[in-house]
Amino acid sequence: MIGLTHRATPNIRTSCDGVSAGADCFVQTRRTFITGVFQEGALESLRGKMNYYDGIEARLIRVLVFLRDTQDTSGGWGSYLSPSNCNGTRNATAPCSIVWEKLIVAGHSQGAGHAAVIARDHTVDTVVMLAGPTDHRGKTIFPSYTLSGGLATPAGGGNYRGLVHTDEEFYTAATTHWGPDRLNAGSHGHTTSNTTENCYSATRPNVPAHSCVVTNDMFYGIWESFWPWPPGLPVAFRRGAPKPCLSIARPCPRTCEGGPA
Repeated sequence: MIGLTHRATPNIRTSCDGVSAGADCFVQTRRTFITGVFQEGALESLRGKMNYYDGIEARLIRVLVFLRDTQDTSGGWGSYLSPSNCNGTRNATAPCSIVWEKLIVAGHSQGAGHAAVIARDHTVDTVVMLAGPTDHRGKTIFPSYTLSGGLATPAGGGNYRGLVHTDEEFYTAATTHWGPDRLNAGSHGHTTSNTTENCYSATRPNVPAHSCVVTNDMFYGIWESFWPWPPGLPVAFRRGAPKPCLSIARPCPRTCEGGPA
């Protein structure tokens, strides 16, 4: 698993909700955070202020190069980079590209929307969305970037998976984006109304439903279904996945912790 820290401000949902003319604000701002390069139509507050090396792609490339060359030279991390002799980001002597189709991309809340946009622009193995995507305007308008017609990673087929609490603020947004005319998560789009442990209840209002889907290990079985494993592999040995999980949210579920894939 690779859990990336990256620029996460301003808040995309609340900021783009207030942009009256920017129909593409949500997707273009997410692309700005992903690529590290300002995209026309993104929030104007990012123009000239987005550092390329704070983008998700540049940070992922640098981590993979470090793992391949220094930290874990026998871990096979180079297989997620192309070409095989690449040595860094866009300013390197041999720039790397990410082999997206080998990656499971996961995110919580705002990160769930990033995962969906990565899958819109690239073919990935699987997308995991926890408590998101959150994007909406008002209560009934949901941006179109998750519509199935424009996805590099095809809708349905278990490609998109998610978990959201029914009592949380973004339940309607998340399940709308997962819908059959959009990402088509189908049976892989899980909802919960649980009020025990770390989930919200009337008697525990300071424990939000929005975060419990990534902090409460009672959902271990659902998390486990999000990351495909070889058939018959004992649970005790399920620490290193056959494909790495790129987590673009914090914290990451327990299934996503541990050593390299």
